[in-house]
Amino acid sequence: MDNTQHDGRSRYELIQRQKADQAPLCACGCGQKVLWCLHQKTYKKYRFNHHQRKAAITLTPVQQQIILGTMLGDGSASFVRNRRTGAKTNARLRIRHSTKRQLEYAQWLHAALKPLSGELRIRENRGYGREVAEFNTLSHQFILEAANQVYRPQKSISRSFLDRLDELGLAVWWMDDGSTTALATHAFTVPENQLIVDWLQDRWGITAAIGMDKRARKPFLTFRQPNVINMLRLVAPHVIQPLWYKFGRFLPTLLSEGRLSACDEQAALSRPSISASRRTIISSPTES
Repeated sequence: MDNTQHDGRSRYELIQRQKADQAPLCACGCGQKVLWCLHQKTYKKYRFNHHQRKAAITLTPVQQQIILGTMLGDGSASFVRNRRTGAKTNARLRIRHSTKRQLEYAQWLHAALKPLSGELRIRENRGYGREVAEFNTLSHQFILEAANQVYRPQKSISRSFLDRLDELGLAVWWMDDGSTTALATHAFTVPENQLIVDWLQDRWGITAAIGMDKRARKPFLTFRQPNVINMLRLVAPHVIQPLWYKFGRFLPTLLSEGRLSACDEQAALSRPSISASRRTIISSPTES
């Protein structure tokens, strides 16, 4: 290689390093930063051939319900916008759970959403638990369409969105935010919580009440007998075994009724390994 070629490559690498800090993420949702285009003097929209990714993925009904359910729970959507107009052109989903009791749940979600899911990483956390397991999905039009219903612009809920949920979608929401006798709906207003109460009654025949978290000063849903066990019976077939602790004192009843014996989604999925992170690496529970 002559000096001219060497100098050109060195200059290119130097410019990429200088531009790396402000580089936006790839529009496909992989979570990686794009490169600076020397000719157009702007950042590229995709990394290499990543523009081909989103078009090739067709979501299954199971994946659609998982996305809908977690979007009401702990999942959050991130929009991809047109640089010129600011219009929302796509969206990806971010999944984030504490490793204290939900590492295997994060792994299950990661496996269930493949090939849409990106790398599963462990990093330090400042909230509940010392570490969190998290991943981003690739961008997808289904996520965009669902996110447009939920973020208007703040997170909100509508009857039309609730009507899209089946038992699996409701179970994923419960695995995210549920407990034995409550569903943490703090992100929604009192009228929106009443909307959920009405939907549970109309759709599933389950009566819920609105409680008020005195510390957070925000509403949530609470269930009393016999609606507690009816709610748990509804979601139980789809709840993965590491989260059975959420059933509390009703676990023996659900086991005796055989409602936890068949979890097709769980049986069909294997736990993934967790990729190396710049901060912390935790091995998958299936690894020795």
